[in-house]
Amino acid sequence: MENKATKKRLPPYVILGIISLIAALILALTNAITAGPIAEHKMAALQETFSAVMPAASYEEVSFSSSSHSNVSSIYAAKDESGNIIGYCVTASQQGYAGPVAVTFGMDPSGTVVATKVGDTDFQETTGIGARALNPEFAEQFTGLNAAEGGAFEAISGATFTSKAILGDANGAFGAMADAVLGKAGGEVIFGKREASAAKTSDPSALVAGAALKGEAQGFGGTVTVNVTLDDNANIGSLTVDAPNETEGLGKLAQESAFTDQFVGKTIPVALEDISAVSGATITTTAVVEAINSASPAAAEILPGATLEGEAQGFGGKVSVKVKLDDNLQIESLKVNAPDETEGLGKLTMESTFTDQFTGKTLPVSMEEIDAVASATITSTAVVEAINSAVPVEAEGALSVEELSSIAEGSVGLQSNGLAVINADSSYSGTLVGEFVYDNGKLVNASIATPAPAAVQEEPVSAEPANLLTATKPGFDNLDVVVSLTKAADGTVETLMVDASTQTPGLGQRCAEEAFTSQFVGKS
Repeated sequence: MENKATKKRLPPYVILGIISLIAALILALTNAITAGPIAEHKMAALQETFSAVMPAASYEEVSFSSSSHSNVSSIYAAKDESGNIIGYCVTASQQGYAGPVAVTFGMDPSGTVVATKVGDTDFQETTGIGARALNPEFAEQFTGLNAAEGGAFEAISGATFTSKAILGDANGAFGAMADAVLGKAGGEVIFGKREASAAKTSDPSALVAGAALKGEAQGFGGTVTVNVTLDDNANIGSLTVDAPNETEGLGKLAQESAFTDQFVGKTIPVALEDISAVSGATITTTAVVEAINSASPAAAEILPGATLEGEAQGFGGKVSVKVKLDDNLQIESLKVNAPDETEGLGKLTMESTFTDQFTGKTLPVSMEEIDAVASATITSTAVVEAINSAVPVEAEGALSVEELSSIAEGSVGLQSNGLAVINADSSYSGTLVGEFVYDNGKLVNASIATPAPAAVQEEPVSAEPANLLTATKPGFDNLDVVVSLTKAADGTVETLMVDASTQTPGLGQRCAEEAFTSQFVGKS
């Protein structure tokens, strides 16, 4: 009788299943162990990118419509130590030539780009071609563009796929930012050379002789401010540039006379082609031109107790505000007029529930300081913009006027707010000119006159006297005054003629009259 031990073996498919199960468990365990560090590593890399375009104490994710902006991976609000939003980081990615091309934009609360970073750990574009997108000067093209307004940037020569990917990233990021944060439609980004903005230009009525204008635009590192004085021909007479946040040795050179002097004599608007840009600081140079072209009359000083009025475009039409300031220059009261806004939405900005929250706030007001009307972000933003652009208005009887000088045709006086005023008689038609005297920057006296007829010039003689002496010196506004005289035998002045035709009618031109010149006759 055969006595064999019977061996039982598991079928092969069972053994294979056990092996697969064990492998899956090992992979799951490995993934569980490494998922946390991988996620932390990705977040650290993301925050490093955020810090490069919008440094902040913390970042908080903002929800947006991923179906409408499929190539946008994230929007994060950048916050300071107090939790206030100081800007946003928007990242989008699109397939380039060799792999995905990611772009992260740092934007201020208004949606204006302040910094841009191209590429992430997956960037694989060709060295020397598509990889030129990593050059800082390429990213600088986006600085100053606004998410709601769009703009243009120059494509990379020979890198069509990379350029198109970045174009898609820009349009996606701008659209998502405008939609989710600004409550507006995103502006279109296109290929092209960035020009000085023509959308915001000075009011032609402000470009008058002697006008003082002020304008600002986004530069490379921050806001660039210009102060422009127009000459007697309404051309640029002088220009000062304030660019404190631009790069030392580059953008800050725009503040120096070697750059600003070239604008003197030019007519507004100025074209970029008309001036020599600061080498290596195209963005700052463009910002100066944009600020000049959008400059408006310098705002009057806002005094305690002043009443201000302003307006801005709302959802359905113009939204106007009337602001009363207290003795500390804080908002004492606010009235909003929004007749064209939607009932039950935008029109709620006219109610005290909304306007009372502005009381006690200091200008300018930011959107983060107030609670917008639910589902009426555009109207709420218009109210804030109107407040921040409001200018002083004269309340009836609020300003007294001290008369300094008068003639039959009118008078010149000093308002209690420090501004000089010239008032013409109601029946007078013509020109009145004033002469003002200042002491330590304050107006202390003034006189008023009508232009005197130009001095009658004598017919030139056929030959100048042998002892005729002539000299030319700059007078008012650095314009030439010519003096001609002849001497008597004893060396004293025998005759004196003055050509002051370049000077102010009724004032400086009177130096050519005999009543003035005759007093020199007989003097040494």
